[in-house]
Amino acid sequence: MSAWRPTLRQLLVLLALAPQLAQGSLCIGSNKGRCNIVKDKEIGAVFGSQPGQSDEGKSIFTVGEETPTFTFYVEETSSGGLPKPSLDLLAAEPIAEPEVYSNFTGVEQLPKGTLGEAVVTFNCKQPGSTVVFITLAFHGKGSTEQRQFAVKKFCAATRASQDEQEFVGLDIATVDGMAHVTQGDVEVKTMLKPDVVMNGHVMDSFVLGASEDGVSTLYQVGEETLFTEFFLEANKKALSDIKFGEPSVLAEASICRPRLSGRGVNGGTLVRKNDKDAVAKAMDLTLTYNCRAKGTSLITV
Repeated sequence: MSAWRPTLRQLLVLLALAPQLAQGSLCIGSNKGRCNIVKDKEIGAVFGSQPGQSDEGKSIFTVGEETPTFTFYVEETSSGGLPKPSLDLLAAEPIAEPEVYSNFTGVEQLPKGTLGEAVVTFNCKQPGSTVVFITLAFHGKGSTEQRQFAVKKFCAATRASQDEQEFVGLDIATVDGMAHVTQGDVEVKTMLKPDVVMNGHVMDSFVLGASEDGVSTLYQVGEETLFTEFFLEANKKALSDIKFGEPSVLAEASICRPRLSGRGVNGGTLVRKNDKDAVAKAMDLTLTYNCRAKGTSLITV
């Protein structure tokens, strides 16, 4: 029997279905420039748990009770870039509802040499521990490649905050939670880590009652900082566009006279991000402190 030889058309199809990633090109790490999570197709030893397998007796990367997020970095170094990257999360136990924000999902390609950053927020619901599986996929022409790794999250008892009302779909971040993404020839800001409100849930550092004394874990603003800029978005989980009224601000002490400005100062509508949007349309709201005397003050927005 003669050996099978592909025709030119068959060969073109086979080439189109071939893996999109060059050998040795993929680097995923818990620190910039480090490939300790994934190096090409090899999964790091402490990140290698699989769904349905027991992690008993295994050494697995852990995220402690006091750490709300896990950040990892993605880079392609050898070929033309990573095609249409996407991320998916799965928690083995229902004690947490993890979400991920990144500066590269939703784009056509993560170019060669560009560092992708992703932040997993665990959203603990009850005390205990769970393995969280993270799947990173690349969707090329006619084929998809993926890498899956895992971390183990320990959760403490959930907090009992003072005057919190969750609003599904609402994300708010400071400038530290934003990232720059290039769309065509335009550089735009997108939300990487909603560090103020995530999916309607106010983060501990922005709500009274998250610590025993009620204030020690609050977001601190130094003497040299004149203002704080916030960004508001409606994510894909919002049932519709989010309308909000005119925000207000109140200082507990008379040492400052805080004022709000920006596009959100009179209220407005946050347009819900849909599946076709690489980035949402953020609305800015700036809090200027206008200090008049030395001291400290609680400020409520």
